[in-house]
Amino acid sequence: MLSAAFDRRLGLLDVRQPGQAATAELMAEAECAIWSRHNPFQCLASVDNGGVCCYDVRKIASKEAKEKQVMWTLMAHDVACTAVQDAPAPNLLVTAGLDGHAKVWNCAGAGPQMVLSKNLQAGPLFTCQSSPDVPGLLCFGGKCPVMWDLSSESLLLDVFQLGSPKPEKA
Repeated sequence: MLSAAFDRRLGLLDVRQPGQAATAELMAEAECAIWSRHNPFQCLASVDNGGVCCYDVRKIASKEAKEKQVMWTLMAHDVACTAVQDAPAPNLLVTAGLDGHAKVWNCAGAGPQMVLSKNLQAGPLFTCQSSPDVPGLLCFGGKCPVMWDLSSESLLLDVFQLGSPKPEKA
């Protein structure tokens, strides 16, 4: 089980061993915490200073030094990063913030690189969810709900292979 709180702590609990909870220090107050859908030993947390960190939960559980627990850190937004979403498409990470922007990151390599930032015209964004059935479809919650199909952005089509599968040759 994964939890993050305003006490600047990320908490991990294996429900099979409830007496052995582990915690890690966050760089600011928590906004969102998720498990990586592509890397089962990683979790991500976004915080109110705009940052996002990726943690290796094995290193948290074994109580290794803080610098070894954090795999990478990025300053995603200038204000609170209220949501982070590890989309179904490989290497595709999306963040949302109180600045009203959704940002698409490419996680291939040592750390995320921003590919696209878009003001969704919905005021501050508070949440982001991806569709498990359509890898490039995301929903955001702000002053109003917004659906963004990333496959409508030509820049993202090639980077994340979001287009329709190519027909097989006979």
